[in-house]
Amino acid sequence: MRVARADADAGCTSSFFLRAHARGYNLLSLPSLMMIREIEDLGHEVQLHLEGGFGRLLGGDENSWTDRQRAIFEAAVGRGISGFSIHEPARMGGIPFADRLLARWEDVEYHAYQDRFMAPSMKYLSDSSGSWREGHFRVWVGREPLLHVLTHPIWWFEHSPAENY
Repeated sequence: MRVARADADAGCTSSFFLRAHARGYNLLSLPSLMMIREIEDLGHEVQLHLEGGFGRLLGGDENSWTDRQRAIFEAAVGRGISGFSIHEPARMGGIPFADRLLARWEDVEYHAYQDRFMAPSMKYLSDSSGSWREGHFRVWVGREPLLHVLTHPIWWFEHSPAENY
């Protein structure tokens, strides 16, 4: 919530992608549903963050597992999704998988790795594994007209990482 509030205070709108089965939160819990409401009330959007690999461990294919994650997310938030992001794209078949999924989910408007959100349209920066590989995004503000900044709030804390789990 700190990131959503900071973004709103700075006049930024953001998209928050939430997992259907995270260890750190239960999408169907009251605290999570209240958090989603607050994020949206701040002017941000909340969409689905997909993860792969379940089929290899539990049987089934990637399509059935992504459909299941979508159904859980939509049941929790009480509305359809308009966008999604895939976690660790290389492990889920990369951008081609996301493109195929977007084509299959005809009512969904976008995925976070479409060309319109990447170079040369936007500068993409990520804090994956808690590391800004091209420098912290603040050094890019004003240098690029549009930024696509991927952050993982779990990496950011005031005093101790334990604040986030």
